[in-house]
Amino acid sequence: MLDEGPFGKRLVFYDGKAEKNTSIDLAPRQQRELRYAMEKGFLSELEQAYQAGEIDDYYLIAGGRRKDGKAQVKHARAPLHKRQVRRRFREYEQRCGVEHKHKRLFHGLRRALEELIGEETTDDKVRDAAQGWTIGGGTRAAIYANKESERTLEKAAIARASAIEKLSSERTSAERVEEVMLAAEQLHRDLQDIADDLHTGGA
Repeated sequence: MLDEGPFGKRLVFYDGKAEKNTSIDLAPRQQRELRYAMEKGFLSELEQAYQAGEIDDYYLIAGGRRKDGKAQVKHARAPLHKRQVRRRFREYEQRCGVEHKHKRLFHGLRRALEELIGEETTDDKVRDAAQGWTIGGGTRAAIYANKESERTLEKAAIARASAIEKLSSERTSAERVEEVMLAAEQLHRDLQDIADDLHTGGA
């Protein structure tokens, strides 16, 4: 359901596990794209029919066959099925020349979103809300805890390999000594970041 929120449009959907509605406020760019879709884009015919009272509602992620790139009114009650999403994603992979990998679609996109939001904030409640999870429910944190640990170990391996490569050089000039000192300082900062990550993950 589309509703008005403090920052403009927001999506409201029913969370079956929590048995309550969950809201996600749309970013300004998302609101602009949605407005265009409803006024001139693929949702325009559905929106016109809705405003005229011809239909009582329609899906924002509309299903059914499109005509001239627009969702048809006769399919107003048909959402885009996950099989259609999979098929279109496979077609997109083929056009990009990317090898298909099992579970890259829904699981992959969800993990990518978690990583991107994690770069913006470490607040678990904010991360829950941004992705539509029940705030404070702990489900998101539990699902991605192992992934966070894997990334931390990967950072440690990269930092260690970088240090070994720099310290094993045969050069012994003053310039090299200065470079090693700078590398050691950077390594110290990297290890401190890793320690902070581990501390945050274990909290």
